[in-house]
Amino acid sequence: MLVIFLGDVGHTTTFDIQLAMGSVSQLQAAIATRLRIPVDKQVLLSSQGETLQPSARVASFSTGTETNPIFLFNKSNIESVTPPVATVHSTNDGKLLTQLDASLRMRPSQETVVRQAQLASEFHRHAGEFYRSCCQLVQEQALLQRAWKAVIANLEQIGRAFSDRLQSLHDLYNEILASKVDYIEQLQQFDFSLSELQKISLPTVLLKSQEFSSLLSPTTKESFELIASKTEASSEKAISLLDWISAHDSKCHLEQLGVHCRKSLDQLSASHLEEVMSKMAAVQESLNNNDMKEVSGLDERLHLLQERLTRAAALQQEQSDVSQGFQQNKMRAQSLRDPSVFPDLCAGLEGQLTMLANNHSQLKELRSRFASAKRELCANLHTRLRWVMFVQKNVADSDSNILLRCESLKKLKKRFDVIEQVNSASRMFIVATVEVVRRRHYNKHFITWCDDVIKCSRDTQDAERVKREKFNEMMGMHFVQCLFSGLGDNAPSFSARQPTSFTVTETLPAVTEEDLEMLRKALPSLAEYAVVPEFHHLHQSFFKSKTTDQHDDKVPQLTEEIDASTDEVTCLKEEISELKGMLEEGRAQVEKDKEEMRTTIERSFREETERLKAEKDTLLATSQTEWQQKLAVSVHESSKANEELCGLRGHVDELQQQLAVSHTELSVKNELAAVLEQKNRALDEELELEKSERVRGLEEEMSKMRQRVEEERAREREEWEGKMEREKREVIETMNSRHRQDMEGWIIDCLACLDECLSVFVCLFVCLLVCLFVYLSVCVFVCLFVCLFVYVSV
Repeated sequence: MLVIFLGDVGHTTTFDIQLAMGSVSQLQAAIATRLRIPVDKQVLLSSQGETLQPSARVASFSTGTETNPIFLFNKSNIESVTPPVATVHSTNDGKLLTQLDASLRMRPSQETVVRQAQLASEFHRHAGEFYRSCCQLVQEQALLQRAWKAVIANLEQIGRAFSDRLQSLHDLYNEILASKVDYIEQLQQFDFSLSELQKISLPTVLLKSQEFSSLLSPTTKESFELIASKTEASSEKAISLLDWISAHDSKCHLEQLGVHCRKSLDQLSASHLEEVMSKMAAVQESLNNNDMKEVSGLDERLHLLQERLTRAAALQQEQSDVSQGFQQNKMRAQSLRDPSVFPDLCAGLEGQLTMLANNHSQLKELRSRFASAKRELCANLHTRLRWVMFVQKNVADSDSNILLRCESLKKLKKRFDVIEQVNSASRMFIVATVEVVRRRHYNKHFITWCDDVIKCSRDTQDAERVKREKFNEMMGMHFVQCLFSGLGDNAPSFSARQPTSFTVTETLPAVTEEDLEMLRKALPSLAEYAVVPEFHHLHQSFFKSKTTDQHDDKVPQLTEEIDASTDEVTCLKEEISELKGMLEEGRAQVEKDKEEMRTTIERSFREETERLKAEKDTLLATSQTEWQQKLAVSVHESSKANEELCGLRGHVDELQQQLAVSHTELSVKNELAAVLEQKNRALDEELELEKSERVRGLEEEMSKMRQRVEEERAREREEWEGKMEREKREVIETMNSRHRQDMEGWIIDCLACLDECLSVFVCLFVCLLVCLFVYLSVCVFVCLFVCLFVYVSV
């Protein structure tokens, strides 16, 4: 069964358990049918303060059991000034005292004993009813306390949601105030942007595009087509970009947009924000009224009620014991049937009857105290529930005000986004036009580049095929071929087929460079954006962009490239170190060659000088003719030596030039190594950033998965606990029914045995009487016989 506790009157009611499988709206309809509470006046809460939403299932809230009921509040009772009457079950015991006085006036007899035993049973029955009523009243007061805690929990949830929305309003307001200067600059630029948009003429090809036509209404579309046809036929003024914007939003509206944004922006200030926040702070402060939230002394009150309930249990047990004593005395009196014992027995029973009456009065007084305590608690909670409804109404009004302000601020923000787009529309239009022209040029150059690549690939493949055929002819069927597997493979093909035409080219409008030139003339201030890049370095830009795309999509390949670049940098460093060593060796060799050449030239010069001196001396002795001939020969040889010296000097200059070239190559390689190191660091940073982003994303996904698993486990645990609770109740009910049946069978068996014992006892008693009669008869006969014998003898 589904247990529902009425938190305003303190009453528990039950519904069919099948309603727990349905929605909350179905449960509200059943409550309205049985308890006559309209659906709009019902408030259903769980023990955690969660409101049962009409569209949700009842079983999803894990509530509705005896230990965890659903708390129902009637708004009609709470809104009334007078508190509702608490539900208290009454017991009719008015005739007991009258029957007691009548039994005390009866004379001592078996009928009096039987009547007093019946009266003791009545006292016992009423004691049980009083005790059960006291237990129910205490339980209902404990549930009232839990219902109030659920209301407070719900109020705190509302307060937290209100604080969050208020904080969002504060943040949004501060964000707009922080951007107020930028917004003012955008408004100042807005009129100038509209004039620029008026200067931009839309090309005819754009007017005929399907996307442009789909944005227009039928009448506007017809008028634009007419204007486009006239523009093609004559030299009239073309449609401007501002006219295109006005096609689905009037120009007047754009001007009103700027005026409205100026007015709204002027109304926003820090003082206005403080005023709004002060009003909301008063509402937020009313939510934190601890004097109304906390019911002072409620726990002590429940503890005192538990002590009184223990006293009531002791009195009920005493009534039960005394009633059992009366029943035993009744059975004893019926078995003895001796009138002499009735006066003493009745006198003893009168004292016990007086004790039963006193205990009955105490139990009745305890029950009345429990009932009055429940009424007082209901009246106290009624006042507090009215305060809760008042606070929630204020929160709802303030919440609607917050929502309206947030919506207005969001709309203002969207309007400024529109203004920002309008301000950048002229530049974006030029950039888009340049992009269309660039892509069309790129497609053209790319097709040409592909043709060159295909041609080069085919030529390379044909040359490789010819080389392999020649090698196969040369190798023939030689047995050495068995040692080299794979020599019969064909050369792989690459880019043997031309690419298909670009689908983007078919959809791109046919905008030309003439349109760009018109834009440059119309807007000289934005001429820097109307420039189409050249395509002389298509191969480099293509492969560079391809590498960038692959780096974005394939991190492992980037890692390999980084490793390869690292190896390349290492190789370059090694080559640089080798070049440095070679340079040092070259320098040392050049210095050594210089020294050797200088020593050789000096030695040869000295030798030649000595020889010339010797020859001079010889020639002085010889004829002058021979001397002159030898002198000419020596001059010729010295000129040759000078020529050799000049050649050596030229060789030294060439070595110095080679050394300078080596220095230049070394500097270039150093710069290349620095560039590679910088690229390596940049790639490392990008890789680390991407790794950290992926790790962060994985951690977020893992946390979400953990939360989902925990929620599923909690839901399964709650379902399992509910299922176990239902099975436990079913088992207890089954055991109680079986125990009741067993007790009834045992009582019937005992009664049958008692009847049999009574019948046997009666038979034995009859037999005893017969034996006694026979014994007396024999005795009388013997006495008569003795008397007769004595008489005869005398």
